[in-house]
Amino acid sequence: AAKAAAEAAAAEAAAEASAVAEETGDSKGTAFVSDVSASAKSKAMAFADKAKEVTPEQMKKVAAGALGIWGVAAGAGWVMNNLGGAEE
Repeated sequence: AAKAAAEAAAAEAAAEASAVAEETGDSKGTAFVSDVSASAKSKAMAFADKAKEVTPEQMKKVAAGALGIWGVAAGAGWVMNNLGGAEE
């Protein structure tokens, strides 16, 4: 899934770069597009490789942190809706 996302991001970056090159009408646009495409692909692949290095223990910590942040935000929202604000 990470590899597919990385490839999709690289393809999207290449499409955007080619659109920019077409708009400018620059004859050097093709070289620019291939440079941007290669750069985007290398960055996406580096991100995908880094995602593969995440251990299950690290994923549990990330999930617990996200759940904790969500819980605090939900609790703060509840307090503001039910206990804070003006009485009508």
